[in-house]
Amino acid sequence: MRLFLLLSILFFTQLLQGQISADTLHGKTLPSLFSPTTDSPRVIYVKPPAEQHDIAYFLNGQLVAGHYLQTIDPDQIEELKVDKKEFEVEGQSYRASISVQLKEEASYRFISLEGLVEQYLELESEDYVFLLDGKPLQYLPEVYHVNVEHILKIEVTKIPQADSSDVLNIIALYTKSEENIKAMQQIRLKGSAEQSDLK
Repeated sequence: MRLFLLLSILFFTQLLQGQISADTLHGKTLPSLFSPTTDSPRVIYVKPPAEQHDIAYFLNGQLVAGHYLQTIDPDQIEELKVDKKEFEVEGQSYRASISVQLKEEASYRFISLEGLVEQYLELESEDYVFLLDGKPLQYLPEVYHVNVEHILKIEVTKIPQADSSDVLNIIALYTKSEENIKAMQQIRLKGSAEQSDLK
């Protein structure tokens, strides 16, 4: 259920932004970009996400940036509404809105990535890249906010830099999704079994 709700939010966002394309065009099947017979790997340069100023996102009735919804626990969502009517808020025109209403008992606490580093981590270098559930976050650390109540684990990998004493910190955030919890329990069980074999 929680995965369905999260996928619904992402789907509606992409649909409203016109980023979902069909497999066919004018009745003709489009050629696949990926094939096991391809001679060389496909190189894709991912562009930073464009700011969508024409879609309004509401969390408990409050206007928020769209990324705030990415770390909401789907189990704590009471209602999800998508409205394609044009409207105006505080002088800004929108062509659609996505509204998320949380359950009364829902707990959440948003903090910027910059604030997360200051509060939870001890880093020797201020060079860092963030991942959320394995995907890179292409936002400024002071702009992007996460719900720390829904963060399961923070994993820091330090990569030495050539000709420098500094390191690049890869900061991986894992949400409390069923998949992540299950995967980490399996890793823990596997680690316990390996330690037993060493005794």
